[in-house]
Amino acid sequence: VLSQNYPNPIDPSTQIKFGFENNSRVTLTVYNVIGEKITELFNGVAQGGQLYNVTFRGDKFASGVYYYKLQSEHHTYVKKMLLLK
Repeated sequence: VLSQNYPNPIDPSTQIKFGFENNSRVTLTVYNVIGEKITELFNGVAQGGQLYNVTFRGDKFASGVYYYKLQSEHHTYVKKMLLLK
C-alpha cells in the first residue's frame, strides 16, 4: 500500500505512508517531472504489517510536480505530488 502524500500541495514538507503485508526489500524514491532522481527517502527492509510514515522536505527544491515511487521485488507504485513555495 502506498498512500497519497499529505498535505498535497507541499509547503515545505509532506508525509508519505506505505506498508506491505510481508517483509519486503523496498525503496521509496522521489523524481522530478523529467524523471531525474532527486532523493531517496527509504531503502531497506519494510517489516510486514507495519505502516511506515516518511517525511519529504521540499525546501531545497523548486516549485513544481514531483513523483514518488515505491518499489519492491514484486510491486511498483507511483504517485504525484505538487510543491508550491
